[in-house]
This record gives sequence, C-alpha cells and structure tokens, in this order.
Amino acid sequence: MEFKKIKSKQTSLENLTKIDEINRLSKKLEDKLGINAEEIHQKEITKMNMELEKQEKKNYTISLSKKVIIELEEFLGDFGDFGETKSSFIQEAITQSIQNRKKQMKERLLDKIKKLEG
Repeated sequence: MEFKKIKSKQTSLENLTKIDEINRLSKKLEDKLGINAEEIHQKEITKMNMELEKQEKKNYTISLSKKVIIELEEFLGDFGDFGETKSSFIQEAITQSIQNRKKQMKERLLDKIKKLEG
C-alpha cells in the first residue's frame, strides 16, 4: 500500500513539473512571437464581437470596391483568426472606428472647454 502512495505522489510531482514546463515554454513562445496584452485584448474583443454577431444579425447592403474586397480576402487568408469572416472583420472595423471617433470627439470637446475656461 505504501508503494502505491509513493507512486501517486511521484506521479503528481511529475505532473506538476510538466505543467511548470508547459507554462515556461508557453511564456517563452509568447515572448518570441511578441504577443502582448494588447494583442490578447484585441483577440478577446474580436471573440466578443463574433458572439454578438451570432446573437443578433440584421442584413445591410453596402458597396465596396473590388480592390478592397480582394485585399480583405487576402488579408483574412494570410492573417485572419480562425473562423473570422469578411462580415465579422468589417463589423469589428466599424466598431473600432466608432470608438476612435468618440474618443477624438471627447478630446476635442475637452480642449475647447479648456480654451473657454482659460
């Protein structure tokens, strides 16, 4: 009986060692690839946007030049996340554009307020 307990403790220790090794190699890979918190955050936003897209959709017709569509298809083919579609990419781009414009508008308004106060 004691032999089994020792063996299970050794197995647990080996598993912990393997987990530590996996974590170390994962961190090393992230460092080599240059993955940072911002990229991870962007991927999380993309996943959330894809989930929202799956929840509720409304069709709109938009016109884009053939050149833009070809560039988009090439980009998604080379660098797109797994399962990322033209629709999800365009939706994310629009969402980010809106957020950037809101941020810029807020900064402009704050600048104007400071000028009026000063």
